[in-house]
Amino acid sequence: MGINQFNTQLDELVVGDLVAFCGYSYTPDFLIYDEERDGSLGVVVHIRAEMEITGPMYKTYTVFWFKMGTRTKEIRDHLRLLKLVKR
Repeated sequence: MGINQFNTQLDELVVGDLVAFCGYSYTPDFLIYDEERDGSLGVVVHIRAEMEITGPMYKTYTVFWFKMGTRTKEIRDHLRLLKLVKR
C-alpha cells in the first residue's frame, strides 16, 4: 500500500464539528489501543492554541463524548471529522 492511498491532509476543525476518536499511542516496541474510546462519537466544544516551550504552537480540541458524557482534550491527529452528506 503506497503513501498516496492515505489522506495526509487533515481538515481544520471548528466548534460544533462531529468527530470520531481514532487515536492510538505507539512506540517502536508496542501499540496502545484504547478500545473503550475507539470510534466514539463526540462534538468539538472548544479550540485552544497551545505553545510548547521548545517548539511551535499547536491546537488542542476539547471534545464532549456522547457515550461517556465526558470532555477530553485531544490533538487533531486523534480525531476523524465526520462530514454530513447533503442530499
